[in-house]
Amino acid sequence: MTSWFDNKTCRNMKEKMFGVKEFDQDPLVRERKDLLDYNSKLLQLSAEIDHITTDQQKVNTRYLNVARYAREAADPASSTAVEPTAGRKDISPAFALFSQQMSHFNHSGENSITAIGDARSKIDRLDGRVKTLRTDLTDRDRAHGLVKHYEVKTEELQKKYQQKMENGSKSDSAKEKLDRNLVKFREAQENCDRLDRSVSRDITDVLGRRQKDVGDIVQAVGRWGMNSSTSSCVNVLMYYCDTGGAAKVSRIHIQAT
Repeated sequence: MTSWFDNKTCRNMKEKMFGVKEFDQDPLVRERKDLLDYNSKLLQLSAEIDHITTDQQKVNTRYLNVARYAREAADPASSTAVEPTAGRKDISPAFALFSQQMSHFNHSGENSITAIGDARSKIDRLDGRVKTLRTDLTDRDRAHGLVKHYEVKTEELQKKYQQKMENGSKSDSAKEKLDRNLVKFREAQENCDRLDRSVSRDITDVLGRRQKDVGDIVQAVGRWGMNSSTSSCVNVLMYYCDTGGAAKVSRIHIQAT
């Protein structure tokens, strides 16, 4: 039986206080649970990507500082460690090569940040689609609740109208009220059916593509990594120090990435 507590104002108030209730016998119960889990994992992945971005920016700065301080310690006249200095006769070959490699690392580090940014963009787009789908699920729950409301209400109005007809009472207003709510009932049912179809299609698509979509994110993250030229730079510097001279530096193969 409907009451004052079932009018639109009260229904809106209850929704603000308690949220939208999931409708009973939802055939997408399992899919909804999987979507919530998927959303949670994406948020965790997003947080780790943010940490990687911050760490990579710090690492880039640290390695450039290593290059600068190493050059300045060995050559007080030097003002920077990232300029190409292989052609200068007053700079030892070891530090010239080191400078060139650090310059290459700086460029690669920027590329790493770009790769991480690409992964971040893919996560944001996917997260946006999942959030939209969750909103659609809530709209679907609300639509089912509205259908139930009008189903109960029209049944009661039908009974009242029937009673008036049987008692011979004037029933024009009762008939108008019944017809008006029957129209609302049909509109609510049509909207509910539309949401059922679209949400079922979208949730199947999102969950069905999760391996491919996450794979695209992993591929973008995979392009990030500590640049291999970093170890080459350090190896050049250590080799120079260990041998006590620059004569053998020319025989070192620098692996560029």
